[in-house]
Amino acid sequence: MTFNPFSSSNIQPWLPSDNNLLITNGDPKEFNNNFTLIAGTIYLVKWQIRNAIPTLSNIILFTASGGSGASTGSFCGIYNSAGTRIAISADCATQFQSGFVPITIPLLTPIALSGGFVWVAFVSNLAVTQPQIGTSLGNGNVTNLGLTAANYAFCVNGTGATALPATITPASNSLTGNQSFWAGGN
Repeated sequence: MTFNPFSSSNIQPWLPSDNNLLITNGDPKEFNNNFTLIAGTIYLVKWQIRNAIPTLSNIILFTASGGSGASTGSFCGIYNSAGTRIAISADCATQFQSGFVPITIPLLTPIALSGGFVWVAFVSNLAVTQPQIGTSLGNGNVTNLGLTAANYAFCVNGTGATALPATITPASNSLTGNQSFWAGGN
C-alpha cells in the first residue's frame, strides 16, 4: 500500500487551538467576507460546546472596517440556549472602531461553559457608522438548514436595542439573510 498524503485519513481537521482559541464557530480562514452591522440590531452566533471550557474571558470578532462616532450602547455578551444572558462586556465602542483586525472584547466576568450551546451576541450603536464584521461567503439562511428559530446558528433577536437585555426569547430569533458571522473566544 502506498502512502497518499491527500487521503482523508491523513488530513487533520482545523481546531480552535490552532489559532490559540478555546472555542469558535469555524475556521477563521473560511470567513473572508464582511457585513456592515445595522445599529441597534442584536446579532447572535451559535457556539456548540463540545468540550467543557473552565474559563472563557474574551469574545473575539473580526472587523473588516471599523465604525466611527461616540457609542450610545455597543456590547458583546453570551446567552445560554434558554435565552438568559450569562456574560457581558463593557461598552466595546473602542474595539468596534478598529479596522481590519481581530478585536478582543473582554467579558466583565470570565465564565465556564459546558454542554449544549450558547450564542455570542453583539449590538453596535456608534453615532456615525457601524463596523463591518467578518462573515463567510455562505448564505446564513442555508447554514440554519434544519434548525428551528430557537436553535439558529446565525440570527437576529431584536432591533432598536441600546444594550443586551438580561433575557431574549429564542423562539423569536429571525434569519440574518446572507450573514454567517465568525466569533471566537479565549
